[in-house]
Parts: sequence; C-alpha cells; structure tokens
Amino acid sequence: MAANDNFISAPYPTIPSGTKIVNRYLIQAILGKGGLGRTYLAFDSYRFNEPCVLKEFAPVMTSTEQIEKSRILFEREAQILYNLKHPQIPQFYAAFTAENRLFLVQQYVQGKSYYQLLQQRLRQGQTFSEQEILTWLLDLLPVLEYIHDRGIIHRDISPDNIMQLYDEKLPILIDFGVGKQAVVSEKFQQVSSAVAQRTFVGKIGYAPEEQMNFGICYPCSDLYSLAVTAIVLLTGKQPNTLLNLYTLEWEWRSYTNISDTLSQVLDKLLNRNPKSRYQSATEVIFALQEISNLNRSVIKPNQQFTIDKPQVNKNIVTKSKKSLEENSAKLTINQNYFSPNAKIVKYYEKQLAYYIGPIASLIIEEILTNNSIDSYQELIEALMINIPDVKQQLEFKRNLV
Repeated sequence: MAANDNFISAPYPTIPSGTKIVNRYLIQAILGKGGLGRTYLAFDSYRFNEPCVLKEFAPVMTSTEQIEKSRILFEREAQILYNLKHPQIPQFYAAFTAENRLFLVQQYVQGKSYYQLLQQRLRQGQTFSEQEILTWLLDLLPVLEYIHDRGIIHRDISPDNIMQLYDEKLPILIDFGVGKQAVVSEKFQQVSSAVAQRTFVGKIGYAPEEQMNFGICYPCSDLYSLAVTAIVLLTGKQPNTLLNLYTLEWEWRSYTNISDTLSQVLDKLLNRNPKSRYQSATEVIFALQEISNLNRSVIKPNQQFTIDKPQVNKNIVTKSKKSLEENSAKLTINQNYFSPNAKIVKYYEKQLAYYIGPIASLIIEEILTNNSIDSYQELIEALMINIPDVKQQLEFKRNLV
C-alpha cells in the first residue's frame, strides 16, 4: 500500500486516487458507496493494467458487534462470488486483507447501465417497447434462476445494476454488493442466520415491503424488483410516480400501452404479499411463454442466454433444460395420449415442494411412471393427495388450475 496510510484509520475515509493497494491495484476513481463498503475502479498491474472493480469493506456503523457481523457477511460474499460461474455475472477474481481492511476484486463491466440507456431513450422521446422488455426479461430470468437455485438473493435489482456491454447482446447483472446475500429456506419460515435475516439492503421504490421493513428477502423479492425495473423501462417514470403512496398499489398501466397478458404477469410479480407472487424465475419464464402474441423464436431464453464469445454457449440453464426434457421423456408412459411438457412438470414439482419438501421430485417421478395419467388435471389431483393438510391441498390445486 502507499506510504501515506492515514486513510486506513476509522472511520474509513475514501482511498485517494493514485493509491496502490498491496503493490498491485492502482486506484483510479470511486464508483459508488453504500452502508457497508465502497467500490473503486482500479488497474491491476499484474494483468497488464487491466481495469477491475475493487470493493472495500468500510461500514458506516460504529458498534463493534455490527462491524463484526458485517465483516462476516463480507467474507461470506467472497465465497459466494467465487462459486458463481455465469457469463451474465461479473467474474470474481480475488479477496484479500490489507491494513485491516477487506477487499474483493471483480471484473469491470464496460458498458452502460439500463438507467443510462433509459435516459438516452427519454431524450429522444422514447421508452422501451413491450417486445424489448419481453426479450430483456427472458434474458435476465435465467440469471435469477441460476443464483436462486444456489440459495443466493441479489437484493438490489434496479436499472443501475443491470448493464449492457458495448460488445455483447445480453444484459449483465452487477453489484452483488457487500453483505447482500442471504440463503432462504422453504415456506418463508426462516433464513440461514439471524445476521442474514436482518440485513437491510435495497433501493427505495425498487425493493418490496418485506425487504425494506423487515430486512427479509425471498427469491420473489428479487422478482418484484425486476418487475419494478421493467415498468420503469416501459413507462419512463420513476417508482415514486407509479406507486400510489396512499393505497400502496402500483398504478403504472396508464403510462404505457402493452398487452394485458404481460401486464398481468408484471402485476402478479408486483403483489404486496410475497406469497401471492410468482415464487421462482422458472415460473415467470413459463408464464411469459404462455403469452400468445410472442413469437416462439423470441421465447427461448436459453438460446438468448448465451454471450457471443467462443466456447461460452453452454451454461447451466441450457443443461438444465436438456436434462429436464430428457427426464420428462423418460417419465411419459402414454405418448399417444398425454405427454406432459417438461417445464410444466418442473413447475408442478416446485409447487409441490413448497408443501412437502424435496420428496416432491420422487413423487412426481413415481406418479408419471406407475400411473396412467391422461391430462394435467389428473396429474394435479394425483399430486395434491400427497399433501397432508386438506386446506393446503386445495390451495395447491387453485394455484395450478
């Protein structure tokens, strides 16, 4: 680190431009700051001065207990980011400690945020079209599917944190910020720890009530924020304009002209009650695929999910789709009469798992293998009897019919 180390002592002043961290990362500018840290643009002298993002742990709180909890979250993030390997998520490079400060190093995404892209449109008297938003949603939902399947919640989705690279087609989800991650359990009962449960992060207007009021997040909380971002891009209006502050209901439809089918999907994502929203990115993909006016060549998120670089066309969503199709083909015993769609089978499995846990996959396999099922209605009825509670059986059926 540079000889002038007076910025290291509390309360963590901003690191000056020109400072070299661990004799490697040369600070260029500050990119942003939040309650738990700052983000810098730096040059990596070990990688031919390649630009990178340097995240510094610099909490604003003074309580020793709070700082220790934040430090634990910061170190947890390093492990989480290390395990994320996805072409639409910035690559994680390193984590280290220097002069009692913690740092993370990530790929620098060179492009424009969707906030910047929207401002460009507005200057031309335009916003994003319905078709653009449909494609955009189907490009991003597999990314959320990827992180949620690993128990990770972004917690800060907004136009600022979705980037469009200059030389790529797909949006990039950035700013898996310090201490934002939390692992959730089934049925909204609890998160993995008290620390994660009460970590208040998120942008006002974009984050749902359960996140802003209680610091608790679920996968559907990210989906809520994604929907807010979508209606902002569609209307060109900020959330405070679209949300009725008296009723706390979203009143956005009058600002744009889109189909009722897409509007209904977005409204369900924006529901105040977490349990009334779509519960997974997979469900939303399925819902969007049901929109009748969407050309089938557009509604293939797994095809759009690739970045135009050699050897990166394979990804977990494509593999997941292939595996799901293979399994569905194996499970179908009456090809002439009823062949359940693989995505619908997966959707039913996730709904059933909400009530009975991971055993849902085994039950579906057994039913499709050993029973003569001739329709989705029969499949639903065969599944619901495996839920012990009668009221929950009816709730399960209502959600699917």
